[in-house]
Amino acid sequence: MVQNWAIVVGINHYEHLSKDKHLKCAVQDAEAVKAFLCKSAGFPSNNILLCSDRSPSLGNISTRPSRTNLRRILQEEILQAGGADNFWFFFAGHGISKNYQDYLLPCDGYPFDEESAISVRFVVDCLRRCRAQNIVLVLDMCREGKPQSTGSRGVTEIGQETIEITQQQGIITIFSCSIGAESYEIAELRQGAFTYVLLNGLKQHLVLRQLEQYLIRGVPALNRQYKKPAQVPLIIPEPGWKYDLPLLAELVAKEDGSNQENDKPNLQQAEVFHEQSRGELQIPSQHEEEQQQVIQLLEQQIQVLQSIIDDAKTTSNIAGVRERFLRWRRKATDLLSEAVGKQESLNLVMMSARGDFRTDKARLLNEATQIRNYLIALSQKLSSKEN
Repeated sequence: MVQNWAIVVGINHYEHLSKDKHLKCAVQDAEAVKAFLCKSAGFPSNNILLCSDRSPSLGNISTRPSRTNLRRILQEEILQAGGADNFWFFFAGHGISKNYQDYLLPCDGYPFDEESAISVRFVVDCLRRCRAQNIVLVLDMCREGKPQSTGSRGVTEIGQETIEITQQQGIITIFSCSIGAESYEIAELRQGAFTYVLLNGLKQHLVLRQLEQYLIRGVPALNRQYKKPAQVPLIIPEPGWKYDLPLLAELVAKEDGSNQENDKPNLQQAEVFHEQSRGELQIPSQHEEEQQQVIQLLEQQIQVLQSIIDDAKTTSNIAGVRERFLRWRRKATDLLSEAVGKQESLNLVMMSARGDFRTDKARLLNEATQIRNYLIALSQKLSSKEN
């Protein structure tokens, strides 16, 4: 029997934020997600723990989304889901970042004090301890520069560390907006734009790749309709072979009216395909002139990255070099997306240093060198096609 579990968090009221920076729809979003998981996705109601401004206590468990309560739930209650088939963690609220580390802001958190928040690394570590086969982390919050009073969610730019952590841990992560962007609420719908489109998308497109395309088209269109700025969601599929599989396989069987074994996605076959295709660079066909322009672009980016590596080896200001590296990577990701395709740009975003590094310099050098070698491989692949 399939075992599905979830923790769903929605926070409108923040004790240490002014009222104009409180949210209006995060609680409704969390309640809507719980309702979808129960009614459409086959999650037992008792297996979904809702934590919001108005969620009732469960026995002696307080579900008020404070730092103490959320940490206790993540450390203790999550253990009941040991070995589950699916575990979802949904958070609608504000997030903060400091010293390249990402945090979720609980209802009693201070916006500029990371000690009062909950680190994404802590959340991910707790999720991994439940040993679920499929873990989905959904974050509906801003990743922008400062608190806003325009119905948007966030406190400071977050996301890069979260991408790196979840990529290392094998967790599917769905962001409501891109790094540096804002996530908007639609007062007329009484929901956040992202969650509204996500829930509609899950009713139509269960395969992750299809869902991503639906979100990329649907969220900006909804924001335009209600005169909100652009907002583009981002999905990081880990492991990568799950990109072409349903998020909830049993829901596919339910909709098809079939429970036959042959109708279920073959995860083992998907893993084999992933292993066989690993290392292959999927570059779209291009005209010779366009191909040469891409090669030149890659060579330019390799040179810039090599200068960053050289500076990292000699400077004592490693924090400054890392900031330069992160700015370069964001820019290079956009350039790659236009030049050689979205999947290659995602590969660049998801690359991160592996292993235990004693210094920030060692981590930066490892990460930058890995990306440099990746770009060199791309350039060589294109050059061989040209010849």
